[in-house]
Amino acid sequence: MILRIFFAILIILIYFISATHAGIFGPKSYDECITESMKGVKSDLAARAIMKSCREQFPDVDPNA
Repeated sequence: MILRIFFAILIILIYFISATHAGIFGPKSYDECITESMKGVKSDLAARAIMKSCREQFPDVDPNA
């Protein structure tokens, strides 16, 4: 009985972790992606990598506009 409860909780946790990774709770726009991801970034190289990643997630947005 306890083992079944443990596995049920484990499955629920795995679902929420994968849902978060899939973007269900992630940014909904390019601007949100940049704002959330840039917190605490001090490196120009890291900032460029974040901008590239956000551009890949939201390809329809022109970041230079």
